[in-house]
Amino acid sequence: MPDPRYARLADVLVNYSCALEPGDKILIDSIDGPREMVRALVRAAAEAGGVPLVTLHSKAVWRDLMLCGSEEQMRLLGRYEAELMKQVQAYVGLRADPNVSEWSDVPPEKLRLYRRFAYAPVHHDVRVPETRWVIVRWPTPSMAQEARMSTERFEDFYFDVCTMDYAGMSRAMEPLHQLMEATDRVRLVAPETELEFSIRAAFPPSAATATSTSPTARSSPPRSRTRSKARSASTRRRSGRERPTTTSASSSARAASSRPRAAPRATSRRCSRPTKGPATWASSPSASTPTSPGR
Repeated sequence: MPDPRYARLADVLVNYSCALEPGDKILIDSIDGPREMVRALVRAAAEAGGVPLVTLHSKAVWRDLMLCGSEEQMRLLGRYEAELMKQVQAYVGLRADPNVSEWSDVPPEKLRLYRRFAYAPVHHDVRVPETRWVIVRWPTPSMAQEARMSTERFEDFYFDVCTMDYAGMSRAMEPLHQLMEATDRVRLVAPETELEFSIRAAFPPSAATATSTSPTARSSPPRSRTRSKARSASTRRRSGRERPTTTSASSSARAASSRPRAAPRATSRRCSRPTKGPATWASSPSASTPTSPGR
């Protein structure tokens, strides 16, 4: 019987992180991920009215391709995958690392060929600027080992974090967002500390708040504005103003495991704001990953 947490995670990734709309095509790209999770993503996408497409990859197979690879081969792979990526509006990358050092013996010149001709044309040139995307690192035993936790306890920690109510968190922080949009100077006072600075450049006022200094002037924020701030860092990525910052579940678990607690719980937020749910809880590239974001 499938783990019920798979369906909950799939719902967050498809409906919140990617904000899938009816008719959207979504590419579910799995590298060594569990088939049951891929199936859960397909079902969630179909239920949302989307058109799911699936690619299944293996890091071990990619290693062999790189070891025997040529520039011509990598260029062809890049063109093939880029053309598929151009056809979709959303992307879910499922990444599992049974062995975080799988690519450790691939010669640097072979990795460079892969990065330049097979990876960058697909992910840097198309996926990042053109799609609503999320990448999730799957909780493997090697990940649990890096976090210095048992596999079972790490999985519990991972799913607790990745299936949180990120939509609710985003709604809850909207008043603070409106306040910061309407604020110019910030003053911090504490024992032996007094700082004052402007945040106007970081939080320029929107058209809706430019005519009023009151953060409550908008009785009903426009849906597009709310969606942009609440659920999608992708709109900022599309415009080139922001690159995704990542924090892995394993690194968060390592930090949390150094403190006594009754059970592992999330102790930090995705990036500096919970804008896209679990994406960055699990999207920090492992030591064996040559490029970021992506494989």
